[in-house]
Amino acid sequence: MEWGDVKVFLAVVRAGTYADAATQLRVSRPTVSRRVQALEEALGQKLFQRTGEGLVITAEGESILELAESMEQSALALNRKMAVHDEHLEGAIRITCPEWFAGYVMPDLMVSFARKHPNIRVEILTSPRMLDLSRREADVALRNVPFDQPDIVQRKLMDVRYAVYAAQNYSVASGTGEGVNLILMNADLNHFPDVAWLQKLLPEASVMQRSNDRIIQAQLCAAGLGLAVLPVVVGEKIPELKVIDLGAPPPGRELWLGYHRDLRDVPRLKAVVRALFSAQTTV
Repeated sequence: MEWGDVKVFLAVVRAGTYADAATQLRVSRPTVSRRVQALEEALGQKLFQRTGEGLVITAEGESILELAESMEQSALALNRKMAVHDEHLEGAIRITCPEWFAGYVMPDLMVSFARKHPNIRVEILTSPRMLDLSRREADVALRNVPFDQPDIVQRKLMDVRYAVYAAQNYSVASGTGEGVNLILMNADLNHFPDVAWLQKLLPEASVMQRSNDRIIQAQLCAAGLGLAVLPVVVGEKIPELKVIDLGAPPPGRELWLGYHRDLRDVPRLKAVVRALFSAQTTV
């Protein structure tokens, strides 16, 4: 039995389908299927049952799940320990961050970083889900809320300022929002502070578009489809947009940086963290 097969088994359990597991592992779907089959043959057990909604783990699969997860934790711990002993400023670092930060802050940072550290390869991820730092799905994570895992080293990276934007030719005639269209986060993200703030301020406005991606919101806004609350670092770089003064700015948010404590002495990670903190204190 190979660890690689067990790793794929766990990915399928968590993803629910071979295709989604393949995407997470960055391998082909046939590779995932082949790995699962190899593990099933080694154990002499069927690990998944196919249903109309995807794959369901069998009782036999459940019986090895805890052992497989224990094996995973040992492999990940070994991987992190090996990384610590790599004293060279080279290799890969994976950063997961909000899409707007990746698109409007990271490029300038990475230009200067690449000049200073040409042998460090930075991979920027904008996954809609929170990637697991303990499983090395990413090495560094930037999030709007503090981390709650005890094995994560974290610091507040910056305060993020927001403003209300509209296309240059878009007018807001009513103080209550009558006749105004809004571009908001998806319904499952209505708890975001700016969503409630904007709807309370403009109670008669209509929700025209929704997206969980601030860059898409900015593009819809620039096309004249309505008002959007955007990070200032995004809005100020799009000439088709103008700031709409509603009497007070939207609530700001914090951006937190975190990484696994076992990696805190890895030179390339320390270099990336220094570069991120070299950004302006507020964006």
